[in-house]
Parts: sequence; structure tokens; C-alpha cells
Amino acid sequence: MKVWILNPYGNLPNENWRPHRSYMASEAFADKGHDVTYWISNIDHRSKKKRDKKSLTNLDSSFNIKIIESSPYNEHISFKRIFFERNFIKNFSKIAADERKKPDLIIVGEPALFISFNFIRFTKKFNIPFVVDMVDIWPELFKVSLPSLLKPLHSLIFYPFYKKRDWFIKKATAILSVSNAYLDLASKINNTPFKKVIYWGVDLDSFNNIIINNLGFEKNKNETWLIYAGTLGDNYDTKGIIECAKKIEQSEIKCRLFIAGDGNLKQFVIDSIESNNLTKTHYLGRVNPSELVGFYKLCDIALSTYTKESTVSMPIKAFDYLAAGLPMLNSLGMDLGDMIEDHNLGINYKSGNHKDLFNKLEYLLLNQNELKEMKENCLKFSKQFDENSLYQEYVSFCENVLIKNNNL
Repeated sequence: MKVWILNPYGNLPNENWRPHRSYMASEAFADKGHDVTYWISNIDHRSKKKRDKKSLTNLDSSFNIKIIESSPYNEHISFKRIFFERNFIKNFSKIAADERKKPDLIIVGEPALFISFNFIRFTKKFNIPFVVDMVDIWPELFKVSLPSLLKPLHSLIFYPFYKKRDWFIKKATAILSVSNAYLDLASKINNTPFKKVIYWGVDLDSFNNIIINNLGFEKNKNETWLIYAGTLGDNYDTKGIIECAKKIEQSEIKCRLFIAGDGNLKQFVIDSIESNNLTKTHYLGRVNPSELVGFYKLCDIALSTYTKESTVSMPIKAFDYLAAGLPMLNSLGMDLGDMIEDHNLGINYKSGNHKDLFNKLEYLLLNQNELKEMKENCLKFSKQFDENSLYQEYVSFCENVLIKNNNL
């Protein structure tokens, strides 16, 4: 089977980010003997920096990778990002049309609001079935950018975008999703019999084989380490993390907070730690994934902090936290919130309520036996998210879709 996997927001293993879902899927298809091409943009979504063909140097890949020219953008919600997507799909369509042999199937990452029209035109012209992989949801996320008075009207304001997404998803032959919540949403739009949840997953072997790495910090006796790892941005309640850090500083609890990651609020974090003299809080910067896993082994609790308007259902970091045996202080509902509550994997707190976040942290510190039980629960629960088995399911699902679609 010849497969194209299209995602302008994908990344490469040599860019010091956790492997992207689209890359892991490409590897899984290639491992099973399929002819795979992974199409990504020349703009790295996380750093907003430009990548070029040199990014492929010394990259030992078992499949084809094509870097498509697009245009830069700095803000997640901006007109420049719209142009980024439109330029990406425009250039993809030109290059793809010249490919001598077209694919049997295309897998495209959703959200795809601004690539959808040209993408559908391309697949229709060459009669190519495609699978929508629900990685995130727009335009629900756009609500974050609205002033408070307009937030209740977001569904009306962004109505054209909702209709555009509906139109696109209805055209899909099949639907994959990173969570039950996203699949439920897509199923209401397109009730195809070809649909499945495949969680993002985690490489459990890497957690078992990587040695402890203290990143230069020494852990004191009876001290608890709290970690946040991921994007530093408004949607991730970065300001709430700092408010919690202030409460930790003012308290007598033996706890240190470590913040790892990058994003548009990186400087805010650095400045806040310095200006508030937060001696119990440390910014680690952007840490290599393997080093971060080694550091997790010294930590005790992890933060999963998101704003009330967040559309995240099952964040990628949650799989790493589970595999590391780190109970979570979590503000999300949907898949992750239910898992934490049903399987005792941490404590959910009220999103945006920094006092509640600190109180729940304090509770865990005062109940070490319960915290220990949660750690054991996380390790056991993580076994069902091994990425090797998950992406074998991913490939099998797509193979069956193609077989059944050809027999219709």
C-alpha cells in the first residue's frame, strides 16, 4: 500500500521534541512494508523557526520525508497562521500533482480548516480516499482569543469555520482520533462505520531503559519534586503555574517546582521567577526528551494545567507522566479527567483556581501513602498506552479501511 501522511504541524526526531503522532504512524506503516511519504511544513510549529532540507541530514528514516515550503507565523491564533496553512497546501498540491504514482490512501491531521478546500479538490481529482486523524479541535480553541464579553457568542462568531470543518469531515472515508471526546464530535458530523480511537501513546521501553538524570539538581531528604513539562502559553495556564509557585514559596512545605518547555510565555516564566525571588522554582528550559524522562524518575507529582476554554482532551504529556509513575494535578475534564478520577491517578482541580491547585498539592504532600498508591496506579495504567502496539492498531485500521472501501 502506498500511503501519504500529511500534517503541516509535524516534527522530526532530531528537533528535540517528543516524536509526533504523524511520524510514529509513518514509522509503523514502513515497518509493515508499506511505501510511506510523510509531508510536513518547513516551519516548525513549536519554535516557529524555519527548517530546511538540512533537517533531514543524519536522520535515519525508513520512509520518505518531504518538507513543503510555507510562510512563517508567530502567534497560534493569527491571520499569518491562516496564510501558513494556505501556502502549505498550495505548494503541496503542486508537488503532489507531479508525483508519478499517487497514493492508495492519505491520512491528514485535523485541524485542517485552511487546507481543506485544496486538499479535497486534490483527492477528488485523483479519486484518493482519505482518513481524518483528529489530533485537536478548531474552531473551539478560538474562543480563548475572544474578550470575556464575546466568549458566549463564540459559536456564532466562528459559525463559518464550524461549517467548513463539518464539510471537510463529512468527505472523509474514515476517522481516527486521539481521544473519545474528539471521536464523539467527529461522529456527529460523519457517522462512518470506519472510526477508531488510537491514543497518542508512549514508548514504554524508553522509560524502562533510560537512567536517572538530575539535570544538576540535588534532591533533599523528604523533599517532593513537582514538574510541569510542555508548552508555555496562555492556553496552558502558565500564569496559574507561577501563582502556584508563589504559594509554594510562601509556604513551609518541602516542595520544589520544575518547569520545562518553551513557548510565547517563556520570558514571562523567567522574569517571574527572578522578580518574585522564587527560590523553590526552577526553569529548566527546553530539555531533550530522553533527559527529561531521566529527570521524571526523580519527580513525584506532575502538573496538567489548562485554562477553562482549553479544547485539549488527552494531552501528550499525560502518557509520559503515567509511564513515569507521576500522579497528576489536572484541570482537564473529558478523557484525562475521567481517567484520573476513575483509576486514582492523581487529583483533578478546578481550572483557573490557583488556590484549589495549591490546596490539592498540599493534600498530596500530607498524604504520602495515598500518593504512593497513585504512583503505582499510574505505572500499571500506562501499560495499555504502549505506542508500539497502538500504532500497529493504527496501521491495521487503515489497511482494513482501504480493503473495505475498495469492496464497496
